[in-house]
Amino acid sequence: MHFGAHINVCHVAGKQMITQGSDGLSRGNLNVGVMAGKKMLDFVPIHKSCLDRCDLVKTWLLNWMGEDPIEFLTPKQWFSRGHDLVDDEWEINE
Repeated sequence: MHFGAHINVCHVAGKQMITQGSDGLSRGNLNVGVMAGKKMLDFVPIHKSCLDRCDLVKTWLLNWMGEDPIEFLTPKQWFSRGHDLVDDEWEINE
C-alpha cells in the first residue's frame, strides 16, 4: 500500500471446483457441472467481493497491512476509485 500497489486476489475453493466439474476432468468424469451443460458463470461468483464471500478476509488483511489508512472498495468502485478516479473531483484525477 505504501508504494501504491493494487492486489487482486481470486480463489477457487476445492469444493467449488468439484461442483463445477473441472476437478473430475482428469479422471474422465464428464457428467458434472459445466460438462453436464451448466453455465461456467454459475460457478464464478465474481459479482461478490472477497469481503462478501468470507468475513475473515478483512480482519486478515488488516492484521498484516499495518495502520495506514485502508480503503476497501465495492465492485462498483473498482472501475473508478480503483483507478484513482474520484467522482466529481476531476481536478485531482490527473
